[in-house]
Amino acid sequence: MSLLQALADSHPNQEVWLQSYYEEKDSIESMGTFQRLTLMEYRALREKGAPKAIPTMTILTIKKDKNLLPIQSKSCIVVLGNH
Repeated sequence: MSLLQALADSHPNQEVWLQSYYEEKDSIESMGTFQRLTLMEYRALREKGAPKAIPTMTILTIKKDKNLLPIQSKSCIVVLGNH
């Protein structure tokens, strides 16, 4: 399932996935591992010769207990290293 599918208004667990995504995003932001830019800031940097932004994707998983019952939803934002 993609992040767009999980966050669609029609998805029954939209709130669960949204909370999971924000926990991951907030965790990454608190570590200072990236810098958020507006499109205008990014374009200005590119004009000065800055490298292209590295794309990311979000992986959604459901952690299960020993009886295979869902216990936690987990989002993981990863860099697409093949780009």
